[in-house]
Amino acid sequence: MGYIPLFMDVSGRPCAVIGDGDAAARRVRELLDAGALVTLVSAEPRGALAAIVAAGEIRHLARPYEAGDLRGLVLAYVSSEDPKLARAAAAEARNLGIPINVSDHPDLCTFIAPSVVRRGGLRIAISTGGASPALARSLREELQARFGPEYEVLLEILAAARRYLQRTQSDADSRARIMTQLARSALLDHLRIGDYSASDRMVTQLLGIGLATLGFDSARLSAATAAPNGFDSK
Repeated sequence: MGYIPLFMDVSGRPCAVIGDGDAAARRVRELLDAGALVTLVSAEPRGALAAIVAAGEIRHLARPYEAGDLRGLVLAYVSSEDPKLARAAAAEARNLGIPINVSDHPDLCTFIAPSVVRRGGLRIAISTGGASPALARSLREELQARFGPEYEVLLEILAAARRYLQRTQSDADSRARIMTQLARSALLDHLRIGDYSASDRMVTQLLGIGLATLGFDSARLSAATAAPNGFDSK
């Protein structure tokens, strides 16, 4: 099998999860966080999945999967211990041209769900091509330690800086040069230790305006770096 890495926009688009337990709950939550319209096909949702159903956040078909459940979707996940069900859902998805991921059955998948490090808008995806999910999780844990909450703050600042330059700087080469300087500057180091003053000076030096003008105050940055786990990243 050959795979290419892709990030798919599912915001406002219909997706489905088939399954009853915690693995299905994680898929549902990921889709909801991405803004998808989620249908759950589950006869007996348990634990966190039952709580999501009770909260009314999703459309719930309270029965096992049936042929036709995948029509009109853009993406589907199967987290079921029933191999017959998994094969049937995978076959329907292939016939309809719908990307599908079947937990623990890479031979039935048309895409692999990578292990992901999330820091705000930053996504670092790790895949072993289905060979070893355990290794992918181990690598994710290493990268989570390497890329801390300061990267979320940095990305937010860079996004605000880019919007500012698009409004005020007509020359694309100049915008690219300034953005490259910001990304490669010591700003990340200042953010990592929660030094607002140094961060502000760095941004002002390269952009011509300070953090406050971009919408970042000292309390925002200090709270992010002082918390044991930094920002509430997903």
